[in-house]
Amino acid sequence: MRRASSPVSAERILVGQRFVILSADDGIHAPSFDAVNITATEAITVGIAREGANVQLTWTGGWAPYDLERSDTLGDGYWSSVVTTNSQTAVLPIGASPKFFRVRAR
Repeated sequence: MRRASSPVSAERILVGQRFVILSADDGIHAPSFDAVNITATEAITVGIAREGANVQLTWTGGWAPYDLERSDTLGDGYWSSVVTTNSQTAVLPIGASPKFFRVRAR
């Protein structure tokens, strides 16, 4: 079986929506086409600061709505939802045990 491949590369990804048409041709069968809609967003940068008995999380980048999540461990562990918001800030009470936070754009 002959396998066809086309290299794909990008030097710079631009923020926004892109409509891409893909094609494959192995020289034996009829060419195949597919279309993909890709949305590229800015990277999300998160900051955290203590405010008395609370922590304030702020972030920039991405597109709203945002999902703020927390976990007891980093990695592929379980992340629980804290809030879904269009804002780029959240204030949370400081708990008894350490937590990790992440923000994801939808």
